[in-house]
Amino acid sequence: MAAARAAQREADLHQRRGGDRQKTPAVGLYTGRRPGLTLVDRLLATILYQRFKLPQVVIAPLFTVTPVTLNPAISQTRRLLHDIGHAIEPAETPLATLDDLIDLATHLGIPAPEIKTASY
Repeated sequence: MAAARAAQREADLHQRRGGDRQKTPAVGLYTGRRPGLTLVDRLLATILYQRFKLPQVVIAPLFTVTPVTLNPAISQTRRLLHDIGHAIEPAETPLATLDDLIDLATHLGIPAPEIKTASY
């Protein structure tokens, strides 16, 4: 899936640029802006949205982004999953809030993560 996402991203960038990428020598290990959401983040957000019908305004704070950032990421991931032949089946009961998601996880026996406080 990572290779398909890289190809999709490059095609989107090619279309936005209106041509091939300008080759410049790389300075340092990384070049360019890093994506706001990783592929795993995008996939998880898409699953929460598609399968559980959680609203994007509820999902966005989980990834510390705005719904405006999340919307195109979900759209691109849905296209990517469609292109590689995967479909996300909706759950029987949609969820409306994070509390509903936590209740479902508890019902399925998934323990809540322990958040450790920072010590100085």
